This record gives sequence, C-alpha cells and structure tokens, in this order.
Amino acid sequence: MAAVLVSVLAMGSTPVRAAEVVTYTLSPASGAIVHGVTELTFTDVSANVAEIAMYDKVLGTQLSRATGAPWTFSWDTVAQQGVAFRVVDADGRGIWVTRTYRVDNSGPGVSVDYGDSKIGVVPKGRNFVTLRTSDISPVSRVEFWIGGVQQASGQSFFYDFGPKSTVVSGEFRAWDALGNASRTPVTFWVDGDGPKLVSMTPASLALVRGTRIRSTVVAADRSGVQWVTLDNGTGSIHKTPYTDSVAAGKDGPKVLTWRLVDDYTQTSTVRRTVIVDNTRPSLKVTKAPANKAKVKGTVKVSVAANDRYGVARVELIVNGKVVARDTTAAYAFSVNTAKHGKTIKVAVRAYDRAGNATTTATRTWRR
Repeated sequence: MAAVLVSVLAMGSTPVRAAEVVTYTLSPASGAIVHGVTELTFTDVSANVAEIAMYDKVLGTQLSRATGAPWTFSWDTVAQQGVAFRVVDADGRGIWVTRTYRVDNSGPGVSVDYGDSKIGVVPKGRNFVTLRTSDISPVSRVEFWIGGVQQASGQSFFYDFGPKSTVVSGEFRAWDALGNASRTPVTFWVDGDGPKLVSMTPASLALVRGTRIRSTVVAADRSGVQWVTLDNGTGSIHKTPYTDSVAAGKDGPKVLTWRLVDDYTQTSTVRRTVIVDNTRPSLKVTKAPANKAKVKGTVKVSVAANDRYGVARVELIVNGKVVARDTTAAYAFSVNTAKHGKTIKVAVRAYDRAGNATTTATRTWRR
C-alpha cells in the first residue's frame, strides 16, 4: 500500500502580529505513521502560550481547543484528511504549526508471487506458495482461506491443489501491526494436464505422397507449451510453428505421433493416421483413333483409369494444352478435329487423389 502523506498545515490568514517566541514539542513526530483516532500532544509548552486550537485542514473549521495542559488533541484520521494547529500567546498573537504524517487506515495488500510462471496458473499437487505484501505499517499476519476454512498461514506456505485440472478460489486475510485488516480474493487455475491439440495437418486419413510427410501442430496450454517432438522426426521444437517431417515409407496407413510438453513438463500425446500413396494410377485409352490416323469431324476418346485410393480426374491434352477434364468414370471425351489444325497431337493424363499422375503416349492425327 502506498504511503499517504498528510500535512498539519497553516489555516486561515496570517495574524497581523507575530507571537512572541514560543516553544513546544509535538508528538508523534513529523513523518510518523498514524491511524484511526490519533492523539497529538504538545509538551514542553512555554509559559506564554495561552491557547492551542486544532482545525480541519480542508474545511477550515475549528475542531477543538485547549487553554492549558494537557495540550492533547484527538484527530480522527478517517473523518479529517488533515488538521492544522494555531498556537496563540497571552497577547492574542499566533503562529501556525506544520507537520506531515503517514496515514494508514487500510489492511495489507496481498498477491501471489508467480515468478516466471503465468499469472494465476499453478501445477497440480503440492506447491510452495510465496506471497507479496504491501503496507505502510509492518504486516503482522497473513492467512489463506478456502470455503470459510483456514488452509495455511504465513507469507509462504505449502498447499496441495489436488491431482487434476480445476479452479481453486479462496482469499487472503491479512493484518498489519496497527490492526488494520484486509481480505483479498484469489483464484488459482490448476494445470494438471499436458498441452491440448488445437489443430494438426495433414487431416485424418489424408492421402499424402513423396518421400517425407510434413506435419504441423498448433497446441495450447495454460502454463505454456515448452516444446514438442514428432516421433522419428528431427528432434525437439521449442518455437512455433511446430513443424517437422518423417520418412513416408511404403504405401498404406502411416501413424504420425506428436508429443507435447508444457512448462510444468506435463506431456500429452497426439496421434493421427494418414495414407501414403506414391503409386501412380493405371491409365489406358480404350477407344480412339490410332496413332497416325487420318481424322475428320468429331471423334470420340474413351479412357479407363484406376487407382487404389481413387482417381481424381482425367484430362484430355491436345497440342500440349488441356482442353477437357472428366471426373466421373467411365471417362470419355469428344474432339472436334476442325478446331485443332492439320496435325493434332493427343494424349490423356490421369491424377489420383494424392496427386500422382500418369500420362499416355501421344498420338498424332492428321486431318
């Protein structure tokens, strides 16, 4: 809690005539901590002092006065933000007294020291909890309560947060040396699990090709993701994007296994099966004019294409350009020979669902 400085300041206009030299001692001393109703006392007051009056610093109204010992005044530090004193001698001449105090009417501020961990997050199980406190006055006691039951005391303690992810809510009750009390709510997010998978590529049962399979994961965790690794990959990855690759191996199902580790070294495992397909589709022209044939008008081209994991499309290529596509078996095309010049070079290409392609030999027709 930040210090509150309250000055005992001069009030009203300066007297026309200054008082004779007066002496006194005012306690508590300037800079002292005060709270609640505080007694301010003048001692060693010189004999020529006839009156001392206390005023509300803000309103300027007189709160109390004394014409003789004991020169003691009660200041309600809650009701008055500050007070001022006027010391008057026997001839009615006065001076104003200035003092500054630190007012403490509040209990301690309490928070958890999470160190390098994410604010509010703790690992499961038994943890050592360290608190930070702030107060103008010394802190005398701190207690940790949950559900109306005291669980621990002190500015550091052990507490068992349980075996699984949950939310633990409680409060800190604290007192300072002046008896000021405070209650501070606190919520702990208990992280009892490894990171959660947000997304992963390739998709489940996706068809992949090539010598290596590239995979990316996105993961989330309350305490933070420390590192991840792909089984049979290149090693641990500590920064996003979490991307790695493994050897594809033979055609067929391939399991990708990612291991995800959070900042509390808790691990989770994510598996995904993909289908390796590096085999090109089979492709055959079943009906079309032969190579070097003379053609005219519109001619038909029929194609048979097959693949273990499915044919995506078949394309008709005329003079090096794709002029038609068919995605449904049986695959067939019509070629208007009049649109393609005197010499027509024709081929057919098939793609499977993994992207493998097969192209037939080129046939040359003459019109």
